[in-house]
Amino acid sequence: MSIQCRERAGQHLARGRRYYVEGRFDEARAELEAACELCPDWPAPYSALGALLLDSDELPEARRALEHAADLGMDDPDSLRALAETCCRMGAYADAAHHYSRAADRTDDAPSSLRMRVNAALCRTRSGDVAQAEQDLLSLHEDHLGESLVTLALAQVLAHRPGGRARATELLEGVLEREPQHLMARYDLGLLLVRAKSEEPALRSAAVAHLERLMETPGFPELVPDAHVAHFALGTCYDDDPNGYESAARHYGAALAIRQDFPPALCNLGIIQERLGNRAQALTLYARALRADPRFEPAAGHLARLCIEAEETEAADGLSEALDMSRERALATYTVLRAVEDRAHADGQVALCEAVHRVKNRAGVLAARAKVLPIHDRSEGDASVPGVPELADMIFDDLNALLAVLRPVEDDAEVVDANTVIRRTCAMVRAWVPEGVAVSSSTSETALPIRVDRERIRDLLTHLARNAVSSMPDGGELCFICAPGAQGPGWVALQVRDSGEGIPAESIEDVVKPGVSLRPGGSGLGLWICGRIARAHGGILRLESTEGEGTVATLELPPPEHPSLASRSLRLHRSLMALADPQTLELTDEDTPPRLAEGAAPVE
Repeated sequence: MSIQCRERAGQHLARGRRYYVEGRFDEARAELEAACELCPDWPAPYSALGALLLDSDELPEARRALEHAADLGMDDPDSLRALAETCCRMGAYADAAHHYSRAADRTDDAPSSLRMRVNAALCRTRSGDVAQAEQDLLSLHEDHLGESLVTLALAQVLAHRPGGRARATELLEGVLEREPQHLMARYDLGLLLVRAKSEEPALRSAAVAHLERLMETPGFPELVPDAHVAHFALGTCYDDDPNGYESAARHYGAALAIRQDFPPALCNLGIIQERLGNRAQALTLYARALRADPRFEPAAGHLARLCIEAEETEAADGLSEALDMSRERALATYTVLRAVEDRAHADGQVALCEAVHRVKNRAGVLAARAKVLPIHDRSEGDASVPGVPELADMIFDDLNALLAVLRPVEDDAEVVDANTVIRRTCAMVRAWVPEGVAVSSSTSETALPIRVDRERIRDLLTHLARNAVSSMPDGGELCFICAPGAQGPGWVALQVRDSGEGIPAESIEDVVKPGVSLRPGGSGLGLWICGRIARAHGGILRLESTEGEGTVATLELPPPEHPSLASRSLRLHRSLMALADPQTLELTDEDTPPRLAEGAAPVE
């Protein structure tokens, strides 16, 4: 490296550091990158660039720059500390522990060295080396008796160890005896007691006392890094009793005021609203939780339950509206469907599992495509391949249809004249069929009563009509027929006849299975869902077809007083509703991992 080159790089480095301090980050980055390019063997510019990238949350780039500086011999404690924090934030805890230890060895400042050693031990805990972390902290505790930083770290590790809670409690109470206003000791002790109250309910009152006192202490919430967790923890102490719902809701709301869209608080607040009968508010809160974290399974489970329970489709429609970004919608839909699939699998509902699995896979495809394509892109080169918006619409149509199948018929069933159902469906279909398709109907002169969910029977007939129209690209005849059925007295037959292409004889039995479609791009769920709706009404759906001549779809329904097979649907519904009284989430060890002493220092 020439002296001249080094001088020029030094000028870029000096300007970069100055711009960084002034908050001119883009200009600072350009100067530091220029210094790195001029002198690729000089570690100082890489160290400064890494710290800037860390401050900008560009973690992979920050780690590369800081590791390159270390490889070039940079052993400045601030640079090593920045590298350690970067590794920690990326989840590389073993590497973070190594770099914190190196930083501690290279600093002459005793308090800073102690903080780095504490952080190294806590990172070892997160990496799974709890025994070594405990040993390191016990050694530090012996050498630094009365040092709150070490005591709190040791208590955090012990609290997560089997049988260590009593010793952790003792350590934290000791700190509070010396320093009653110590925010973090009060915070840690309150959370420790909240986690333990499920095993020892008597600890609830002590947990409430510590957390309420914490919130009255000067400096809260500003000086507590995870103050929202404290409010959430306190909310869990109240939400198991109707008399405590107001207090629980207040603290969950306070948690959300500090950290907007905190999924556990949103979920628990939704459960409280649901228990109070505010179903619409609960739906909104669950959807917000799933939008904040599309993989948050508790919210997905509650959404699946609400969507299935709902008498209409407002739950699924609300979910569709709330999750308005394609990738988030897809991931959230995937999570909801996985919850339904798991429940159906447990009940041995093989066909339902297959259907849900197919829609779930389409959601996975959308999630992957939305990740790499702009929202409004279509797939290039093939106009028949749906793009992101089309896939999103198809998935939500399928989701709504599946959820409709799962809802019990008995809640919405009413006795109606089948002739009226046929006439109204015919009028609706006539409004959208293309030119060239002649629509007609034939009804009985006498009333033919049936006990049905009118909306679902209309959906069934409409789907059959759409299939019929798609089989007549050059036009043809579509006829709706209502007549006495062949199954016995009081049975009614509803038919949809077309003069289309027909279904091949070898495919007639397969088209009613989930996932089988004779149309490109079809989900293969339509006729399977029609069959489910028919069986839920105690009816039978038959297909008869001759290739080149057309198809006849016949739905036979029993008389109103007939013992309905809807009880099968209702049993499945009740099984899926196993969490009829949904339980709120509790604070767990995973929610409160060991907290580091401090982060990286800014560029000097």
